[in-house]
Amino acid sequence: MSSLETRSGWSVIRVEGISHSYSIANSVIDALSDVSLEVSQGEFFTIIGPSGCGKSTLLNIMAGLIKPTKGTVIVAGKKVNGPQPGTISYVFQNPLLLPWRTVIDNVGLGLELSGVKKEKRREVAMEYLKLVGLSGFENMYPSELSGGMQQRVAIARALAVNPEILLMDEPFGALDEQTRLMLGEDLSRIWMHSKKTVVFVTHSLAEAAFLSTRVAVMSARPGRIIDVVDIDVERPRDPESEGVQKVRRELWLKLKRGIGK
Repeated sequence: MSSLETRSGWSVIRVEGISHSYSIANSVIDALSDVSLEVSQGEFFTIIGPSGCGKSTLLNIMAGLIKPTKGTVIVAGKKVNGPQPGTISYVFQNPLLLPWRTVIDNVGLGLELSGVKKEKRREVAMEYLKLVGLSGFENMYPSELSGGMQQRVAIARALAVNPEILLMDEPFGALDEQTRLMLGEDLSRIWMHSKKTVVFVTHSLAEAAFLSTRVAVMSARPGRIIDVVDIDVERPRDPESEGVQKVRRELWLKLKRGIGK
C-alpha cells in the first residue's frame, strides 16, 4: 500500500502534525495544536468545531494561504508551500464576485487568467451555470442576484477550472435557513455529479450530517481533532430523515465533549 493510500482510497490531502500560533497586541494565540488528518480522493470531508477553534485557519493552511508554525500538508503527493491554482479552488463565505463583470464572465475568470480563449470560456461557464441551476442568468450582474444565487456563481467559478480539490469555508454561513437548505441539496447533487474532493468547514451540524462522507470534530482553541465520524447514510439523502438526524445528534454529543460540556 502506498504511503498516500488509506482504506477508503487514494489520500489526496494529508495533514501532518499541524500547529499554528499568531500574535495579537503583543500576545501569542495558539490556534491549532498537533492536527493530523487524511482526506481521500472523491470524498466530502467536513470540519466542525466551536467558534475560534481554528477551522478556517486549518483550511487556509491546506490551501497554502497560511504557512503553519509547525507541521506539513501534502496535497496530491506534493508538499504545500503556497497556493496551488488548478489543483485547489476555494469558495469563501462571501461570494467575492467582481461587480463590473457579468455572471458568465465571473464564472470564466479563472479560465481567462489561465489563457483559455473566449469561446471556450463561454462554453465551459455555461456548462457550470447549468449545473448550479443558473441557466438564463449568464448576462446579469452580481447586484441583480440574490445572495444564494451569488454563492451559486461562486461555486460555478470554482468548479469551472476543473480543480482536483474544492475547499469551502462556511459558504452558506451568511444565508437564511431556507436558502441554506436549498443550496445544501444542490451542493450534494453537484458533488455526486462531479465526484470532486471537497473539504467543507461549517458551524451547522445539520449541514455536516447531510452532506458529508466523514466529519472531523475539533476541540476548543487550540484546535485539535478529537474524533472523525464516518457517515454511512444512503444517498441521495433527505435532510429530515432519521438517519441524518441521528448523525446530527451524535455530532452534537461529540462537539459538547470537545468544549468541555
